[in-house]
Amino acid sequence: MSDSLKDTVLFTIDNPKSESGRMTGLHFYYLDSLAHSQMPNMSGKNIKLPLYAPTILIEANAQQIPFLVYPGERINIRYAGSDSTQMYIQGNTQRNNEFIFFRKLVKKTGNIYYGFTLMPYHKKVNTLTNIHDLEKTIDNVKNNRLQFLDGYSRQFPVSNDFKKIAVNCIKSTAINDSLLLYYNNHVLLDKQNLYKTLVISKIAGIRNVGFMSFPMYDVACMNLVAMALGGPPHDAISNNSGSLIKRFDFVEKEFTGVTKDFLMANALYAANLNRVPIPKAYIDKFNKQCADKGYRVLIERKLNDHSKSMTYARGSNKLLATDGKTVQDLSMLIKQYKNKLILFDFWASWCGPCRAEMPYSVLLKKKYAGKKIAFIAISTDANINDWQKAAKEEAIGNGDSFLLLNADQASFVKHYKINAIPRYILVGKDGNILNEDTPRPSDPKLKVLIDEYL
Repeated sequence: MSDSLKDTVLFTIDNPKSESGRMTGLHFYYLDSLAHSQMPNMSGKNIKLPLYAPTILIEANAQQIPFLVYPGERINIRYAGSDSTQMYIQGNTQRNNEFIFFRKLVKKTGNIYYGFTLMPYHKKVNTLTNIHDLEKTIDNVKNNRLQFLDGYSRQFPVSNDFKKIAVNCIKSTAINDSLLLYYNNHVLLDKQNLYKTLVISKIAGIRNVGFMSFPMYDVACMNLVAMALGGPPHDAISNNSGSLIKRFDFVEKEFTGVTKDFLMANALYAANLNRVPIPKAYIDKFNKQCADKGYRVLIERKLNDHSKSMTYARGSNKLLATDGKTVQDLSMLIKQYKNKLILFDFWASWCGPCRAEMPYSVLLKKKYAGKKIAFIAISTDANINDWQKAAKEEAIGNGDSFLLLNADQASFVKHYKINAIPRYILVGKDGNILNEDTPRPSDPKLKVLIDEYL
């Protein structure tokens, strides 16, 4: 395998779906090493996905089937109707058994990951006895899954590494199941002064499971910390340093090893993402206590990116070029393309629908090559590296790609109410807005609109 492919997973779609003669994409997401959701573009027949460690891709549908993939693999994907997609590697029986495992597990026992689905044993009930019974159900589901894994691996050989990962996912999910049950019944449990005690009791379970950087474990850890501190599952750090300090101190006290490193890094990253001031003392404490160099490097990079973007006044419309240095005002960019139409594409690296439109944007650029129109992609990402990485993956030309610094405070965003993306805005040859909410590139109506003004 060549070095150029060792950090890339190559996917080939056997039978691409199409709508009106155009290929539609598959929809997967994964959590990066800081547990930030990433949704890569999986459109087309041949797809290159940069990955640097074993990763669980989650299919973005109701079942949310997990697929474990490794950097350097060449994987085929075929559609399988309502039974989710199927992954396989030509001639590799063991890996194909591993791809099939989670599909069969979910079909037999229900969802093992919950991006937007709750299970019956998470429900709100009326008595402590009901909660106790549902905890038994959760434990039974866990044991049934472990038994299924044991039987499956005897019949269909899988690697020892895969088996360890599957066990970690199953046990982590059971912990998260209990946490979701507690939260949905927190009023009842609070009356008995049991809620926080039960939540805290799951720390021992997390320690026993052991750190593995996969979605089930990451989410169980983050939900546990958020709930132990009185918040809901998936609770984000609020807009003040106090919430960060409280979370950091709790993690420092209650966790050890790589789990502690991960949760400290995740807390700093969440604060940075939400523009919460981070006291220097806590950055120093993190650098001193975090044994994992990878997390230290990542946090340093994120904080540097944040520092760059915050040098510009809130409310400004400053655009950062792909070189990471050149900055210009949005109004100056519009003047630069005087006598041309401009189609602005407001998007972000984490936005699946945004990236699903990118192949259609490529087709539009080809159709109108040499015409008086410019196609400009403006990312609203909070992080420079996320934007640069995604722009490279989508092959957006350097002169056509910009990051809107402090996008959440940009006056252009507020004036045109860009509250959801993707969002497309057509600017006339005189620099005035012609249409502030144009059809998407996949919609034939956009061509009609462009032709009208060309």
